[in-house]
Amino acid sequence: MSRIPVYNAADLQPHDLLWGMSPEQLTAAAPGWARERLALGDPVVVRRDANQPEQVAVGVRGLQRGQRFAGWMPASQVARRVQPEQIRQLKGAGTAVQATLDGIGQVFFGMAWGITGSHAFEALTGVKVTRAASDLDILLRLPELVSPEQAAGWLQQLAGLPVRVDIQVESGLGGFSLRDWAGSRSRVLLKTGTGALLTDNPWQTGGVA
Repeated sequence: MSRIPVYNAADLQPHDLLWGMSPEQLTAAAPGWARERLALGDPVVVRRDANQPEQVAVGVRGLQRGQRFAGWMPASQVARRVQPEQIRQLKGAGTAVQATLDGIGQVFFGMAWGITGSHAFEALTGVKVTRAASDLDILLRLPELVSPEQAAGWLQQLAGLPVRVDIQVESGLGGFSLRDWAGSRSRVLLKTGTGALLTDNPWQTGGVA
C-alpha cells in the first residue's frame, strides 16, 4: 500500500526540521558526510527556494561548521516535523543559555518565537554541534508591521543577556534580520523563496524596491 502524504510542500516552512529523508534521495553530487548523516536518521531543515511540485527544498547539516548540502525531499516522505515554536527550552543547556531563553521569553511574551540553528538541531538529535561561542538563533513570527524603533527597543532589552541572540523575523513574505530592521534607515534585505530583495517594508509586497 502506498504511503499517504501527511504534508504538502507548501505547508512546510523555512527552519522546520523534517525527518524521513533517505540517502537515496540525494543527488550523485552529495558528499559522503551528507549520506552518512541521513543514514543515521538526522533531520533536514527546510530552506528557502521555490518548491518544486510535491518536493520541498531542504538542507542537510554535517558535524562541521561548513558542512551544508542543499537537496530536495519528497513531501510525501516527511515522517515528522518540528517547527521552531515547538523548541523554547533546551534540556541540559548551561545556565547562561537557560537565562538567555528566560529573557527572550519575557521580551517576546505572547508572540510566536522559537529556537533554530545548531541549538535546535542538537536538542532534537543529541548530536553535539554547538560551541561555547555559538549564538542562540531565534525565529520570530511577526505577521504585522513592527517599527524599527520597536525592534530596537527589543534588542536593547536582549543586549544584556549572557548569550548573544541572532533573531530572524518571518513576516509572511519572507525572512529578515531584526537587527538590520532596527538599524534600517530606508531598506532591509528580505529573503524569499525566489531570492533576496531590498525593501522598505518587509510586510508589504509593494514595498519591495
